[in-house]
Amino acid sequence: MDIEEIDKLFDDAVPPPSLPNNLNIGQSMEYLHDDANVRIIFHPGSSNSSAFDEIRRYPNYSELRIHSHGIQLHIGSFRYNIHNSQIFLFERWTFDGTIEYNRCDSRGARVGAGLLLAGPLGAAVGLATSFGRGKKHHNSDYLMIGFWDPKTIEKKYVEIEIDKEGKHKNFIKVQQFWNRQVEDNRSSGSEASNIEPAGKSETGCLGVVIGIMLFTACASFIVSCI
Repeated sequence: MDIEEIDKLFDDAVPPPSLPNNLNIGQSMEYLHDDANVRIIFHPGSSNSSAFDEIRRYPNYSELRIHSHGIQLHIGSFRYNIHNSQIFLFERWTFDGTIEYNRCDSRGARVGAGLLLAGPLGAAVGLATSFGRGKKHHNSDYLMIGFWDPKTIEKKYVEIEIDKEGKHKNFIKVQQFWNRQVEDNRSSGSEASNIEPAGKSETGCLGVVIGIMLFTACASFIVSCI
């Protein structure tokens, strides 16, 4: 599917009257299937959800993780959960071509690839710091995730790029695995039982806090023994 078709699907999506009460995303499937997680690159500004505004630089390591009833975007220390019932768009697209640009000054317009340059593609090829005329070749795979905000049911999106340093070189198998999970949930009618609700996850931060507390306790014990 090309980016124009994906944009149209996003624009045409109609919000549901409501979302299910249970928006827990369930357990992570990454230890059960090789295609349940994939390394990604998130370019700051590649989402219209304010939850992602705190990401202002490129984390060293990021992943998309498929859970039993949703997905988790693990971007550095930031984690965001999206329940499957929120997701109305989960489509990949590929760019392989040369981008020509013309940037006159710090606020100059870019030409050559239209609105694509305003998103992760422009960030990926470094157009934010490119001045004057030039061209750059870029080849990568992208995934557009359209979802309903869990509180307002407003239309949101997040767009991510494949990190080719990982085992996956595109989103094909991950997209297929997610589709199977959605179909399995639909046919079985199962619901997630663990507490990992939609929205920004505090699990990662809690783990860090617990780790610090345990380390402090151990250090205090060692000192007291000495």
